[in-house]
Amino acid sequence: MELEQLKQQWEILHKRLDEQEIINKRLMENAVRQKIDFINSYNLFTSISALILIPFLFIVQKQKNLDGILFYFILICAFLFIGFSVFWSLQFAKKMSVKTKTLELEKFLLTYKRYTYISTIIAYIWSIIIFAWTIVIYYDLFVQYNRLEIAIVAYLATFLLIVFIGTRDIKRLKNLHQSIFDLKEFEKE
Repeated sequence: MELEQLKQQWEILHKRLDEQEIINKRLMENAVRQKIDFINSYNLFTSISALILIPFLFIVQKQKNLDGILFYFILICAFLFIGFSVFWSLQFAKKMSVKTKTLELEKFLLTYKRYTYISTIIAYIWSIIIFAWTIVIYYDLFVQYNRLEIAIVAYLATFLLIVFIGTRDIKRLKNLHQSIFDLKEFEKE
């Protein structure tokens, strides 16, 4: 009689454990899905924001008579950035939206993280080059109108914003990678 009750209790506990594991797996999958959806939305936002930059560059060129070489350098870099950004955003959305295995997700995410590291470093270098180039070209004007300090502060603030955005993006990808890794480990068990 007691053995019979113990078996029944064991079966009940075993069913609850199985149900709990299913719930845990769904929760982990939902967490990964939410992180992927957020990164997809963020990628779309940054691509649209970058596209808005192009008309702004033409307006500034006509209003402030930017140096032609500087203007075209910025314009070419903006187009390259937009092209790479859209390409990788579409790749991310394509690879992460399909019900792929966690191992394949993890492999692609490693490639995407590498792209993010490289593009962040390029953004740092690009902003320093633009800053230095602008200061050299317009140094006399900045000094003449006592705007050199304002220009330096504005460029430093912009650079700090770029660093903040880059490190935040990398942190988000690391969190997503950790969540995918945890899900993969959970599936192994």
